Amino acid sequence: MVAMRIIPQALAQEEAESFIPKTYPTLPYQNPAPARYNLKFGNLEARIYAAATGEFNDNINLSAKDRQSDLSFGPNIKVGFIYPVSEIQLLQFNLGFGYMWYLNHPSLATFNIDPDTRLDYKLTIHKSFVLSFYDNFLVQSDPTTLPTLSGGSSLLDFRRIVNVAGVTARWQASEKLGFMTGYSYTYDRSLTPLFENIDRDTHSFNAGAFYALNSLLNVGVLGGYSFTIYRLSQQNNGSGSYFGPTVSFKPTKNITLAASVFYAANSYDQNGALHGGVTDTSSFSGITYAASVTHRLNAWFTHDIKASRSTELGLGSNFNETTVLQYDATVPIRRGISGNATFAYQKYAASGVGGETGDIYMFYLGANCSIARRWGLGASYVLSWKEASMADHNYLQDRISLQLSHEF
Repeated sequence: MVAMRIIPQALAQEEAESFIPKTYPTLPYQNPAPARYNLKFGNLEARIYAAATGEFNDNINLSAKDRQSDLSFGPNIKVGFIYPVSEIQLLQFNLGFGYMWYLNHPSLATFNIDPDTRLDYKLTIHKSFVLSFYDNFLVQSDPTTLPTLSGGSSLLDFRRIVNVAGVTARWQASEKLGFMTGYSYTYDRSLTPLFENIDRDTHSFNAGAFYALNSLLNVGVLGGYSFTIYRLSQQNNGSGSYFGPTVSFKPTKNITLAASVFYAANSYDQNGALHGGVTDTSSFSGITYAASVTHRLNAWFTHDIKASRSTELGLGSNFNETTVLQYDATVPIRRGISGNATFAYQKYAASGVGGETGDIYMFYLGANCSIARRWGLGASYVLSWKEASMADHNYLQDRISLQLSHEF
């Protein structure tokens, strides 16, 4: 590993960057979550993980009436390495991929790339200045990622490839003061003809300054600008900006609070209407926010709650305004067995006259068990339901999955 001095402000900066909002839809870069590397080849540390997964879904087309169920199964492999190229250079790569077959709908068989697949290269200059180059890519096949998308067999063809590449520069000006700036490019394309109307390119710029008032409290300001161009002239191109304060506070060693509040403004062209597409003339200006509280109650129980208000790109409209509340809990049940649960609520409203509004609820319950050295067994249940202003867009979906995994 590259020898770097970790100071409170650097940690505060990472916390703040994770709260860059979706005031104008971007996929901001977030530093990779810590991973356990269990293989070592000289200076290179690596990990290999393989799993076989089976899932039953009782409503794969998210339909209110014509529900279609299916059983899917397939392998999944995750590989990664971290390699210190030199005293000032660090290379990290993580790749997760798999393939899923469907019993009743064989045409849906697809190759998947995990959302945490990424390539990172970090270069430290004069100890206080760090350049991070990154590339994150995934295959998106879950239609629930777009709140207004539901109610038809066409959802079975929802598969997209999303790639986000960019660079972030960080300068630790002093023990307490730090600055960052960055640029990212998002390439978003449909893998089927039905959803090519939302194929897009997004360019995003952001910058911020952060200050450690003391070892517990860190404050900062963040701002950014983005613009999106659609490949087809059905959706309206647009641009947006945001600016506001961010804070992280650790009152005890077991409690962490973080929050950001931004003023955001988005505007859109009318190129869609000119080509027989979206006629929405709406723009957005207002307050967006993101906040979280994480509490490690004891060695056995950790939970957190998150709340946010943001906008994201629409489908058939300029944008969706969303408010989200989510609770997560993780608890070891006994040695080698752990459980986790999530409850999430999302309220959304599509822009434009007569835009769809609704509520989406999700409940997740999962358990993992170590059945032998390096072998694990996991099971989960997910209940999702949607209540929309358009009755044919309501749905109820149950998913049950089992996974057998091995860590090499």
